[in-house]
Amino acid sequence: MPPVVKDTKFQGAKLLRELLEALDEADDTANQAYELTQYEWKEVQQRSAENNAYIWNEVVELSRPMVRRASFLRNMIDLTVNK
Repeated sequence: MPPVVKDTKFQGAKLLRELLEALDEADDTANQAYELTQYEWKEVQQRSAENNAYIWNEVVELSRPMVRRASFLRNMIDLTVNK
């Protein structure tokens, strides 16, 4: 099966790096909220839907500078943040 998108150059590396760094900081916030060290997380806690808010918050914050230029992103964030 051919690839969906044929690309010889990785696109979005800067965004991906910034997101991973932001998620690392969110992990620290979650550790404090749950009163756990980074090594005390059980797998069920790691996969819990309760962590989605931490993850999505970082995606939204990282996207804010881009939102001014792309109305579809602004609409997506408005729909999810302003529920």
